[in-house]
Formats: sequence, C-alpha cells, structure tokens
Amino acid sequence: MSVSIITGASAGIGNSIARHILDSSSSTKVLLTARSEAPLKQISEKYGEERVSYLIGDIADENLSSALVSKAIEKFGAINSIIANAGVLEPVESVQNVTIKQWKKLFDVNYFSVVDLVSKAIPHLKKTNGNVILVSSGASTKSTVSVCLILRLCLLIAYYLLTRSTVWLGRLRCL
Repeated sequence: MSVSIITGASAGIGNSIARHILDSSSSTKVLLTARSEAPLKQISEKYGEERVSYLIGDIADENLSSALVSKAIEKFGAINSIIANAGVLEPVESVQNVTIKQWKKLFDVNYFSVVDLVSKAIPHLKKTNGNVILVSSGASTKSTVSVCLILRLCLLIAYYLLTRSTVWLGRLRCL
C-alpha cells in the first residue's frame, strides 16, 4: 500500500497525477486537496472512499497542512509521498509593476505552503522512506516568471534544512 498527499488535485497536472496513481495499483490511496470540491468528489466516487479522501481549502492556510497530515495518518495510517502540485503563476509582470501583496501571495502558495506541509509530514515520511515531489510547469522557465525557478531552488534548500540529511535531499523530486 502506498499513500500520497496531492495538492492542487482538482484540475490539470494534479488531477492527472491522482488518476494515474490510482490507476497504477488497486492498493494505492490518495488524500487530495484543492479549492474546488466537485473534481475531487468525482475522483472519490470513481475510485471509492476506501482509496480516496479529500479536504477542500487554500493550501496557503497553515491549518490545511496540519489537517492533511492528520487525516492521512488517521484514515490510511501512513504517508509515502507528498506531491506538491498546487501553485500560482501570477504575477506575470515586470518586477517594477508587481506589488508586495502579489509577491506575498505567490510565496505563500508556491513556497511557504510546501515548506509547511513537508515539515509537518517529515516524521511520517521518514517512517516510510517516503518522497516529496515538487511539480512545476513549463511556464516557470520563461524569463518573466523565473521567480518560479528561484522558488523551487529555495524549496530544495528548505527541504535539506528541514531534514538535515543529504540522504533525504536525494528523496526530493522536481517535475
């Protein structure tokens, strides 16, 4: 049995990852999160409540990270992977046109939410020799949004600092 927490699972890459994982083995279980309930409910209905659970909310809310870890352990008994897919692209502007409020939103969703979730899940990930997978789109390679690349590098550094282990650094995957 493998248990994955998948953020940003209501559409696009996150939704596809969830379905792929569930299709890959009948013993896989997922805890999904997103701001939209309908797509998560569809996945739960298709694959069954014994394999799929979900929480609705904004990943930048620290309470959601705590709830995800608690629910994964309570319902499935373990956490084998975190797939950090939730993210925002905005602001896609020249730096001089972006407000501090916009930067804070970007960092809250794309950086701090991942650090928060991973830090709360580390004890459980260590028990399963688990993985953390960071998902980013091709948009992060464009010069106007190169801040996304900086964020992913910051996440690699934060992951190392949270785990204090070069072995664990090797368990981090970026897609």
